[in-house]
Amino acid sequence: MPNENSDAGFQGKARSKVRQTVLILVPLFLFQLLLAYIIVSVVIKPKKLEKSTSLNVAGQFNRNIGEIYIIEDIVVNPRETRGMRFVNVSLGLDCNSNKTINEVSKQDIRIRDYLISLFSNCLVEELDDESDKNILREKIRSDVNKLINVDGIQAVYFTNFILN
Repeated sequence: MPNENSDAGFQGKARSKVRQTVLILVPLFLFQLLLAYIIVSVVIKPKKLEKSTSLNVAGQFNRNIGEIYIIEDIVVNPRETRGMRFVNVSLGLDCNSNKTINEVSKQDIRIRDYLISLFSNCLVEELDDESDKNILREKIRSDVNKLINVDGIQAVYFTNFILN
């Protein structure tokens, strides 16, 4: 009989210990969940809003977007890097009409060749900050309009820009 009492006592202590652990861990988990929600909603979201506001100030983002023609994965080595650095660019051409989309589509190979030449002739220093990207956007827009003989590219959007 004393053996049964000690087993029952041991099981009671084990249950009590599990119950204490659960009573501590569940509120702790809920507190961490609440803390994570507050950090995301108060700290991270406002930073994203600031970023999108700064894009609106840049100019070309304050208007309606037309049809977008996507050119993906222009990968080249910038000038004077001896193959040790690369840039990977994908971009969207904002076309004002279906006629422009058709012209861009017909000239896709020439546009890609132009972009490869453009990025491979740039120094790393000409690719590494936002003002450089804005200059590139305008140059690409202007030059592609000349290539397709239609003034139909309204803007250029970088969908991928990796400089390594």
